[in-house]
Amino acid sequence: MPALKVLDHVSKVLDDVSRLLSSEAAQTSAIVDAGEAASTSEVIGSGDRATTATKELTTSDMFVSLPERSEKAVTLDNLEKALDAEWRKEKLQYPSQCELEAFEALRRRLDNGGILPEPHVNDALRSLDERIELRLDCQSARQLQEMSVRVQIETRLVSWVPGMCPGEADACFLWFVSLPVKDGDTWWIRCRNAVMFDFVALESARDEKDEARKHVDADFRRMSNLRLFYHEMLHGQLQINYMRNPEVAWGCKTLDLKGADFEHACIPDYELAFFNRLVSVSHSPSWRQRRITIAHLNSTDGGFESSFLVPDSANAIAYRPPFAQRNIDAATLTRIEGGFVLSGTLSNQNKDGTIHVYYTSIGAEQ
Repeated sequence: MPALKVLDHVSKVLDDVSRLLSSEAAQTSAIVDAGEAASTSEVIGSGDRATTATKELTTSDMFVSLPERSEKAVTLDNLEKALDAEWRKEKLQYPSQCELEAFEALRRRLDNGGILPEPHVNDALRSLDERIELRLDCQSARQLQEMSVRVQIETRLVSWVPGMCPGEADACFLWFVSLPVKDGDTWWIRCRNAVMFDFVALESARDEKDEARKHVDADFRRMSNLRLFYHEMLHGQLQINYMRNPEVAWGCKTLDLKGADFEHACIPDYELAFFNRLVSVSHSPSWRQRRITIAHLNSTDGGFESSFLVPDSANAIAYRPPFAQRNIDAATLTRIEGGFVLSGTLSNQNKDGTIHVYYTSIGAEQ
């Protein structure tokens, strides 16, 4: 679900902070994840696609050098004030008690659910409790001397802001990155990440009178929401992993955020593998899955139809979540005697498509 947004008011924030701090200032840029990429996945809560912006973060000439008399504490205090100003501009607020409780419930389930996701998101989760610090070696292009960049990272849950996440995503992860500030032979950068969820949409249930069907729907939604939580944490963890990569060369005045995977090159497959593991160990009810490949050569102008059998089909309930589809533009499931028919169209008529269908039976082991 994500997108990249570079805030366009660099000069204004710098001027404001400079006036407050007597020219000892830093400035920020924001990187926004739209939740899930339109071409690969959607949020189960809304069913609507998110869009992805593709702007480059350019900070090469936008930095502030502190006076020689400045100390580390002053340097970091200035960065914090600049981030505070950025958050006020974006109208980010502390989460409500209900949002906090829903978020912590998801976190506990990820920590204690017995399913260890791969890759892990331990550092991203730790940044919710404490500020973590990374040291990056860099070389000043002008001075041709070895220097270092200290990157401090923290993540906070914030209250849901309608319209902030691109598209109609039900969650998004935001990177707020201060511009570097030099103190001696060290450049300091502070990242204050924010993550938000539309828990009202995620927890909303369809109008279903059948209690057994309600139970099945709730169980599938529970697993999907945990998958979404993992998805958002990956946008933090993958960037941390990237910064720890010794093969990545770093400049002293820029923070390369390619690792956060805003283009969703890796995250959709990671979250799908995690979701499939959740399904495999769920016993209330017991779930099964089927991976269906749509051969583009067998399609008609991209249109396809494929049937499959399921046990106890008369009582079966099947789901085809958008995050479990690849190269599928639209798809529907129709019940038939003995199973289901999957029909739809391929996004790219020259490539095969895949879709995972998850099904269970009302009356399965509870």
